[in-house]
Amino acid sequence: MGRFSLRGLILGLLLLASGSLAAQEEFFHELELETVVWENERWEVAARTSWKHIYDEVAWRKFGLDGGVIRKAGNWGFLGGLSTFYTFNKEIDNFWEVRPWVAIQYTFPLFRTINVKQRLRSEWRNFFQEGGGETINYHRLRYAIWFGFRLWESERWSQQLGFENYFVDLPAILERFPNERDYRLLFLHELPNSNELFFGVKVETFFIVDTREKSSALLLILGYRI
Repeated sequence: MGRFSLRGLILGLLLLASGSLAAQEEFFHELELETVVWENERWEVAARTSWKHIYDEVAWRKFGLDGGVIRKAGNWGFLGGLSTFYTFNKEIDNFWEVRPWVAIQYTFPLFRTINVKQRLRSEWRNFFQEGGGETINYHRLRYAIWFGFRLWESERWSQQLGFENYFVDLPAILERFPNERDYRLLFLHELPNSNELFFGVKVETFFIVDTREKSSALLLILGYRI
């Protein structure tokens, strides 16, 4: 696939998404910080922290911490880790989420110019309300595919286009949108110190459980990778 046809593909996808973007009913920003704690040819230990803020009538916030281990095996990767999140605001019932997970991923080149990564992730979600109350938990599967490419000739700039789908049978009471599809476009810039700055947008579309909830959202993402 040539450079111009690839640009046309990305432009077409963005135009297709523009209609839904214009109708987004919720707006977020999300800040992320990622780092590789330790790495060799076979193993990698990584950590991530995030801060998510919704701009709406009830402006809740979510703080997250993630840690994971990757076992590398050629194009394959076997992962496991633990994520925890705290969602809070004075107008809602604040709660913690603890989420152990395992995953398998496969990476391969496509058309010499595109790098493709697929991941299937299984996670066990556990919700704990402040001040006691019922503990809620359920299992969820996630499938994601990301396309890494370069829209222009630059060793320091790259782009990533991604899609992720969530599968769950029984939604938890504390989770508004357990089922969703996400679409993401990121721009990544390698800094002189070899760290990486990334920014972009993500569109979330929801399978509504409560008809009073809104059906989609737009996130602005800004992150830094050490």
